[in-house]
Amino acid sequence: MFDRAGIALHSRMVAAKVDNPPSADVLRYFLEIIANTAGVILLSLGIGLCTSHFAETVFVLAAFATIRFISGGYHLKASWACVIISTFIVSVIPFVIVSDLLNYIITAGSLTAMLVWAPANYDYYARISKRYYPLMKTLACAVVALNFVIVSDVLAITYIVQAALLCIFGGERT
Repeated sequence: MFDRAGIALHSRMVAAKVDNPPSADVLRYFLEIIANTAGVILLSLGIGLCTSHFAETVFVLAAFATIRFISGGYHLKASWACVIISTFIVSVIPFVIVSDLLNYIITAGSLTAMLVWAPANYDYYARISKRYYPLMKTLACAVVALNFVIVSDVLAITYIVQAALLCIFGGERT
């Protein structure tokens, strides 16, 4: 489906004499990313609405997108698997409640993982210069450390999930 759409979009750009249009493969990849992101957001928000956890789901989506952008991480090869797993994770997090002590422990674990592995896998999925990696690591650590002040269950669980994705699935030491 996205192959045909990428080819069609590329052909239209060439016909419209767009200067240096992206290849059909690049356009296909872009369309897959948009569909994947929209799928996770819409499904998660729908589940959040149905379970009366809409605001918490929005918060999880924002927190996860932020920490994921800053710290990188593993990407699944199949878009459909990413949509299903991401939607499941985002939809479950609002239901997890932890004590303040456990919140601090989870946050400390997440911070440790960010110190060791963030940013991870940017060489494969983004074009961010390695000179920015120390800044990204610092930002990831600062964002996670902020939960020592906020003490949010949602943030603690979101950050530990991202930390697990960094260290279990292809985290790279930078």
